[in-house]
Amino acid sequence: MLSANSRGALSKFSSGAQPALRYKRINGGILKATHPRRPGQTSMATTFKSQFVRHLASNPKGKRNALLQKGFTLVELMVVIVIVGILSAVALPKFLGVKDKAKINTQLGEAAGLAKECSAAIIAEGPYPDVYAALTTNTGLTISKNCNGGSTLLPPTTAAVVFTTEAATAASGAKCGSLALAAPNKCSITVAYATGDITYSQAP
Repeated sequence: MLSANSRGALSKFSSGAQPALRYKRINGGILKATHPRRPGQTSMATTFKSQFVRHLASNPKGKRNALLQKGFTLVELMVVIVIVGILSAVALPKFLGVKDKAKINTQLGEAAGLAKECSAAIIAEGPYPDVYAALTTNTGLTISKNCNGGSTLLPPTTAAVVFTTEAATAASGAKCGSLALAAPNKCSITVAYATGDITYSQAP
């Protein structure tokens, strides 16, 4: 026989400690056992939903929009402006001369190439370069005359062939021969029509 304590524990277990299984029909008429929730017991989904609702209630829409629309303070804007001003003062002068330097160096490269071609033709006594398409090239280089005597078979006569650049700026940093090209000078590369010698000079 069971003792009084054993009977009490068994009675407690059968009455409330373990709820009886319930059955419900699912597809095909099959019975599925389910455990009913005890009074006061909530599911995980219900708990999450209640916590989410409390979160929304504690952070109203107006407050969220205010956080999203928060901008910079006046002090922060002033700091940014000062930094941009310092960077501009340091970097801007260097960038201003880039275009002029590239233009002058392009003309110097073109002049040096044409002068060497003309000099080599004079020294070799032909054939001479063809008539230039224009005495002022697309880059701005100016040519005094053609490096021939009217055809590719005749040498230039009576005057040297001079290739002259535009005036340099202070920030160009270009060189005329071995010397720096000072503003506002132009660099001239001269080819002697009799010997083919090349000389560099600069003048306003």
